[in-house]
Amino acid sequence: MQNHSVAKYIVSRSQGSKEEQRQHYKDEANLLNVVLFGMTAENWRIENEELANQDKNIRDFASENELTVLADLETHNAQFIKEGLVQEKRKELLTDIKNEYLNILNRKKPDKAIRKQPSLFTKKELSGFDKKLKTALDYQEE
Repeated sequence: MQNHSVAKYIVSRSQGSKEEQRQHYKDEANLLNVVLFGMTAENWRIENEELANQDKNIRDFASENELTVLADLETHNAQFIKEGLVQEKRKELLTDIKNEYLNILNRKKPDKAIRKQPSLFTKKELSGFDKKLKTALDYQEE
């Protein structure tokens, strides 16, 4: 829905190059990332270079509740674009929606509020201490 609205109400009205048109889609994706995660995808890649090099992205580590809210935010943003709201106003409204929806979901489904941990995706050498701890706990790595 969001991509359709971007194409119909933003890109179709711009006279820019293909690169400038692609930037509109990126801007909208980043709007949702900033609202939900507090940073753009590019900032996340800079802060998490090792994971980014493994083709991971900010959304790979979102909780189930965050992903549910993200889908709702995309739908709301599509409607706001259709209504002609400027990006700053959309950001304000989407932030309010995110706060409300995420609070509700996290209260009703706290087990789905936990973000996936990067350690699940990376294989690092254990330190000496961690090796001893692993042995002591008889931890079986999968």
